Amino acid sequence: MRNNNFYGKGKNYDLHIHFDTHVGKRYSILDYALPIIEQEREIIGFVKHSGKPDFKKVLDFEVLYGIELRFPIVGHIAKGYDYRLAHVSDGFDILDLIDLIAKKKIDIIAHPLTQNTWCSDWEYLFEALLEHGIALEYNAKYSSDETLYQSAVNKGVSVSFGSDAHAPNESYCIIPKFVTPFEELKIGR
Repeated sequence: MRNNNFYGKGKNYDLHIHFDTHVGKRYSILDYALPIIEQEREIIGFVKHSGKPDFKKVLDFEVLYGIELRFPIVGHIAKGYDYRLAHVSDGFDILDLIDLIAKKKIDIIAHPLTQNTWCSDWEYLFEALLEHGIALEYNAKYSSDETLYQSAVNKGVSVSFGSDAHAPNESYCIIPKFVTPFEELKIGR
């Protein structure tokens, strides 16, 4: 029986689950096992904010490892991750950073609708994302404007899904119908 939190387009996935948290607690893959299994997730993306990947595969579903980088960013980016997310810092216009984001080979712009993050021209950003093959994340915590995401999809922009869970109970989410199937995302470029 298919989970009613997923609409069946491609593989059921979540590309934004944290081991490292903002409160200093660290969870393991096993801590997230029950929500992942109950939601019939097929691909899980665990992310860190910094450092080198130090994860181990312990369960029987596909696991990817990403890094969430705060932009603007200067310097070296750790290697060995399957994909990269850009977290645009408070007060910055996403559009002002798109060239740097593309240069750093970012795959997904994480939570573009968080408080104090903004975009001066969404239509122009959609064109830039399409040109560079960068997805826009529908973030279960911060994405309330589904019309914006539907506009992105209508322009051909990929929209990834991320719960942004910092604890296992935060990973229970409904995936909107407009989210791009995993197989069509261009990650790990």
